[in-house]
Amino acid sequence: MVPGGLHNRLMNYPDDIDVVWLACDRDGQVAAFVTGGCAPIPRAVLETPGWDEAESSCIGLTELCDAQSLLRNGDPGSFLSIARRGLHVYDWQDVHRVRSDESHAYELVAKPDAPCHFEDLPEPLARLALTFRFDASAFAQSPAIDPRTVAPCEQGRLC
Repeated sequence: MVPGGLHNRLMNYPDDIDVVWLACDRDGQVAAFVTGGCAPIPRAVLETPGWDEAESSCIGLTELCDAQSLLRNGDPGSFLSIARRGLHVYDWQDVHRVRSDESHAYELVAKPDAPCHFEDLPEPLARLALTFRFDASAFAQSPAIDPRTVAPCEQGRLC
């Protein structure tokens, strides 16, 4: 999480800080996108006050369901914690790969057994989730998503 709204002061990408942003799909389901400190973030998200508090706000929600990890390696704990609140979780796994193995997309790493819709969320989180929509995608059927294909984005210097 970006401390103290750092993006508001610097007005640029939160380089080297692993942050979470939210989006909706065509069905109104919500996903959390974990940047790994360099992945693309839509400009519309970066311009939205409070976007950088999405992770802590999600963790503050009540667990709604069980969730499945799709990780091949690593500890799925933090991803499952978010998914148990009804959100799909995508991560920028490329930060752990050599260049030749990169996917250049956020990859689905955890999915809820009972996905929530934006209208199920408290207003501040619903507003954040509606800031960016993947109108042509359904998270339940999308193993990888690249927001750069649908909107202008900013990304870290190491991606």
